[in-house]
Amino acid sequence: MAKAGKNKSGHGQRRQELRRNLPKPTATFRAALLRPEFLRSCVIILAFVVITSMLVIWSTDQVRIRDGQLMGETRIKRLDYRVVDQVATENRREEALRSSPRIYQLNRNAMSRLQSELTGLPTAVAGRTTLDEVADEIRSKFPLDESALKLLQTMSVEGEPTPQWASWVQQLVNPVVLSRAPILGEEEFQVYAITPVPNRMLLQEDGRRDILRAEAVSLQTLEEQPGDRLVMDMILSAGFPATLASTISGRIASEGLPTITLDGELTEATALQRAADIEPVLDEHQKGQVLYRRGEVLTPAQYEDVLLENQQFMALGSFTDRWLARLGLIGLLAGLAIFFAAYATTSWSRIARNPLRLIALSAVMTIMLSISVFVSAEAVVFMWAAAIAPIVF
Repeated sequence: MAKAGKNKSGHGQRRQELRRNLPKPTATFRAALLRPEFLRSCVIILAFVVITSMLVIWSTDQVRIRDGQLMGETRIKRLDYRVVDQVATENRREEALRSSPRIYQLNRNAMSRLQSELTGLPTAVAGRTTLDEVADEIRSKFPLDESALKLLQTMSVEGEPTPQWASWVQQLVNPVVLSRAPILGEEEFQVYAITPVPNRMLLQEDGRRDILRAEAVSLQTLEEQPGDRLVMDMILSAGFPATLASTISGRIASEGLPTITLDGELTEATALQRAADIEPVLDEHQKGQVLYRRGEVLTPAQYEDVLLENQQFMALGSFTDRWLARLGLIGLLAGLAIFFAAYATTSWSRIARNPLRLIALSAVMTIMLSISVFVSAEAVVFMWAAAIAPIVF
């Protein structure tokens, strides 16, 4: 029995010696990579890297200054760009609207009626030797006197107006003659009087626009003074004899209608087209121009320039300028995430075995990073507090 006990004791001592002499198992990096827990951790960490990279990239693109802030550094423009100067462009378009011409057209209905009545006047009074023989309606429209009536007797042959009379009437309603003394309503007459000559246009039948250079006559003035000098000169320029000038002037005054009227639709359309034809005013910005200097208090105008420059850089900057720093941050985050996954797998087996624990840990860090990013972007004064908060947490 004693011998058997000694043998068992010897075997136990040999096993202990073997255990002491055998190398202890160690976790190698290659073995860790092949473990299922590590692969699950990599998937979780990959999602973590993607989300945090997006947050960090968005954060780096934000302007973390505000107007009224004391600047601690100097910042310059990173590229050449051109932007539309909205204020200058709108000013030019407003000027184009104001300087657009007022376009008038002949009052064709009134002129056609006047032409018909004047053409038939010699026929209507043919053979009448005294004013009493002339119908009251004709006398109310045409202020005739004995000399005018006598002259009209020579303007008809066999009950028809002479070619000369027809020529005078045709000449009177010609746009060229009418434009020598345009007759306008009282309100439009006032506007016409203050409108620059180059901005007063008469639309012809063929679409051509001629400048109205002549002084206008108000309907109110013509009704009070049928013998207005400008109207009389216009009638005489058409060829009518002076004896009939007052008769025809009185007929025009009794009509009570302007000889030309404003074409409001065409005037407005022309003004809008001229405004639309104005090219946008471009504001040139050169690379290297100073946005603000160290020690300056940022003004609202400088702040707007910084926002504009940042926007243009995001849209027009070269791929290298925009993504080099971003790729560096992404690489740094990826390296830290891989290290974190490997460390968690080898050191905290409970976290590695249960993916929910790693997801929860990644979510907490993502949430804290998100809070830091958004707080620093919206409230610059809390930027450092927001950056330290996740570390303290």
